[in-house]
Amino acid sequence: MLNPDTGVVEVREYRLGDGVEEKAFMAASAQTQLAMKECPGYVSREVFKGEDGYLDVVHWERPENADAATTLEEEDSAVRTLFDLLDEESLSRRRFVPVG
Repeated sequence: MLNPDTGVVEVREYRLGDGVEEKAFMAASAQTQLAMKECPGYVSREVFKGEDGYLDVVHWERPENADAATTLEEEDSAVRTLFDLLDEESLSRRRFVPVG
């Protein structure tokens, strides 16, 4: 559960790269989630599919935890595999904090 004083939600929107099959993406996504679960402050992750791509929603206990997890993109082979399957030009990242 997010702490309303410190929690953060990171949202990424993206499309798959040309020729990438959803089955390969889902396998890489599952491996990425295993890596993320080992990160301090990880709360949960959900992946959604829409008409024009995917939405990845990750909940963290603190902004610092989300910041630290960005190193996974460079250091963890499973996470790098996932990013290699994405159309990186379509990738956007935003963060939100609870209101109230």
